[in-house]
Amino acid sequence: MGILSAKLDQLESRLQILIEGRLARLLPSSNSREDLIHRLVAAMKDGAEEHSVDFTLAPDVYFLFVHPDDAQRLLTNQPFLSGLANIIQEAGAVAGFRFLQSPVVNISPNSDVPRSEINVLARLSQAPLGETVAMTSATDAEQNNIPTNAFLIVNGVRIFTLEKPVISIGRRSDNDLVIDDPRISRQHVQLRAARGRYIISDLESTGGTFVNGTRVTQCMLNPRDVISLAGIPMVYGQDDYNILSETQKYEPQEPSEEDKPTRDYQI
Repeated sequence: MGILSAKLDQLESRLQILIEGRLARLLPSSNSREDLIHRLVAAMKDGAEEHSVDFTLAPDVYFLFVHPDDAQRLLTNQPFLSGLANIIQEAGAVAGFRFLQSPVVNISPNSDVPRSEINVLARLSQAPLGETVAMTSATDAEQNNIPTNAFLIVNGVRIFTLEKPVISIGRRSDNDLVIDDPRISRQHVQLRAARGRYIISDLESTGGTFVNGTRVTQCMLNPRDVISLAGIPMVYGQDDYNILSETQKYEPQEPSEEDKPTRDYQI
């Protein structure tokens, strides 16, 4: 058995003890607790970096994707959020993992997640140690504008790192981020870096672009903004903004009649 596998086994055992002991009241269903434990272990395995036999770096930012009906309950349950973060850190330390910072837990509503189910994604709060990103196509000035460690979580299952001054998103294969879904226009939106932030611009898409429930044509993005491209959800993250321990309350809103598309664009 490899070192990482042994650590993960120990992690799962410790999570079992801590979650059963501390979160039983907050997660009364034993099936829910068991499922959360398995998903946490899988997320930590996917996000861990084994630098040496004695040094395995564990992800310290955790996104829990839940159905919007469950999100409201969890967003207002600070004991659950802080308790789970403490459990992750304690169990990880016992299993021999190291953290760049104290783990934080974030709740993200996602209507694709069944009710009473929790999907987990985990990542490091900053780029791996010693990593450099080559951007030979951008000028030095453009590179300085690019936000540090910015990323999108697409549909709750995929992390897309934002490393370029201009990023195109759409259904067509020549986009930087390709989303193969009929609801997405061939060229749906563009992200452009400016003064250390990203600005999202809708490219006259058919299905529209929404940020935190409001339809936009152009908008400066902030960490934890919830973006919807014609119903495809994304969460924007930017690690150099020190707000990862905050949880944004997001209540999906139905677009008004005036926000709905009035014509079919040729795409």
